[in-house]
Amino acid sequence: MSEFSHTSETPNEKYKKNCTVLTYQSANVSVPITVKPRVNTGHISTFCCGEPKVTPAPYTVKYNSGSGSGCCYTISQNICIEIPVEFSANAYANPPRVICGDVVTDKI
Repeated sequence: MSEFSHTSETPNEKYKKNCTVLTYQSANVSVPITVKPRVNTGHISTFCCGEPKVTPAPYTVKYNSGSGSGCCYTISQNICIEIPVEFSANAYANPPRVICGDVVTDKI
C-alpha cells in the first residue's frame, strides 16, 4: 500500500499547498516637507499726515544776476504710506525616506 492511501489527496495535491511565514521589520519612515513663503503687496497709497512746513533758506539772495540765482526755501511734508501685505505659504511633500531595521520572525 502507498503512504498516500489514507487520504483523498494525490501526491501532487499534497505538495501544492501554500506555506505562510510571518516576518516583522522595524522601520523609521519620514517625509521631508518644504514650505515656501509667498508675499504679495496690494495697491500702495500715500496721504498727507499733518500740515506742510516751509523753511526759508539760511541766506537771502539780493541780486538775481546769474543763471543760478533765485529764491530758495524748503518744503517738508510728513506722509503716511499704506502698504497692504498678504502673507501665505505653499507646502510641498518631498519623496519619503525609510531607514530599515532588522528583519525578524518574532514580534517586535
